[in-house]
Amino acid sequence: MIKITQRFQTNNYFFLQLISVFFKVLTLAPFTITIRRTSSSYENNRIIVNTSYSLPGSVYNIFFSLISIVTLVYFQFDNCTRNENLKIIDNPDLKKLYKILIEMSVPCISIIIGIFFCLKQKNFVVIINKIISVSNELKQNLICRSHLHDNTYQISIVLLQIIIVIVLHIRAATNDNDISLNYFVASGFILEGLMIQYALIVNFLRKLIYSLNESLSLIADKVNRLSNEFLHSNDDLYHDYMKNLIFVKKMHRSIFEIIQMLSDFYSFPILLAIIFSCLWMIMSAYIVIFYYETKSNSHSYDLHRLFIVFVDSLWPLKDFVPILILTSYITKTITEMKRTENVAQRVKLTLFRYPRIKSQIEQFSMELSHRQYTCFTACNFFSIDSTLLIPILSTTATYLIILLKTSFSDE
Repeated sequence: MIKITQRFQTNNYFFLQLISVFFKVLTLAPFTITIRRTSSSYENNRIIVNTSYSLPGSVYNIFFSLISIVTLVYFQFDNCTRNENLKIIDNPDLKKLYKILIEMSVPCISIIIGIFFCLKQKNFVVIINKIISVSNELKQNLICRSHLHDNTYQISIVLLQIIIVIVLHIRAATNDNDISLNYFVASGFILEGLMIQYALIVNFLRKLIYSLNESLSLIADKVNRLSNEFLHSNDDLYHDYMKNLIFVKKMHRSIFEIIQMLSDFYSFPILLAIIFSCLWMIMSAYIVIFYYETKSNSHSYDLHRLFIVFVDSLWPLKDFVPILILTSYITKTITEMKRTENVAQRVKLTLFRYPRIKSQIEQFSMELSHRQYTCFTACNFFSIDSTLLIPILSTTATYLIILLKTSFSDE
């Protein structure tokens, strides 16, 4: 059994509870996560988190996958429950395309992801434990660590995606004989949950790097305010600053190794999730636009109708928002990693009077200059950062125009 303990601030308690339940249900966190609060004055009402390998978690993922397979087969061969979207699409070739891309591929990919997390659970536990261990060391030793505790934005992201999916489930439930659509929405939610999970972990690592960068700057400012004679005459203070610099170097190295491990772990599932989320986004945008274009003459757009139009516009957004969040967080993390090199250069110029400190910073700068910041990839097919949004949007627009032209020309 792999186990590690970490103390978090109390204001992270509900965030951790929400995240653990959210991803466990989606088969994206099969390992055991034990979260409890301490009440002793010595522990200062902190939170103890235990993470370990879980056999029941693996069983749940396998059982969930089997149920999904049975459900998928049932909806493919049952003639009583037909997806309402197929009635909107008139072109028989597009109907076949929809069945392959949406009704079969997306549920199959969600099943593959659940099995992947089951088989790779130990690898994931190792990564999570390393993150917890590094976070623990940083909170105990860093000068600047206030940035580590703000999780309001992350909670908002998770809640927003949950609300969007709930609204779409309700919308799907209003369609007669459209039970299967709820199943396909739930399957797609696993793909979106995977991207949100990846984004939240990357953003947490970005916070750690930010705190390291700020701590490095604070060390330089404190040393710079001291006179050269005073610092050299005070060996204890000099050794403390040297110790802090060595600690920052060590933590940067550890975080970079974690980022590489994390990227390797998510590389395959995130490739599947992004590709098929984009395909679903294209098809859902096409269905929404085609439906309201063909029905525009037969409906008066009162307030209720406009609200339905707004809800239906969430179909393509539910796939695009997680991609936007993921690429945004990864871009911010890469920017923060690159900023470390600039901070180190500034510190070196500031502390050139102190040979041993300067030597440590020069070694650190040399190490940073040889690092590759293109580690966030999807099986090396493409980089996962903000530059990915341009080809996604352009490809979506291109195929959407082709589909709409094909449909309207058939009429």
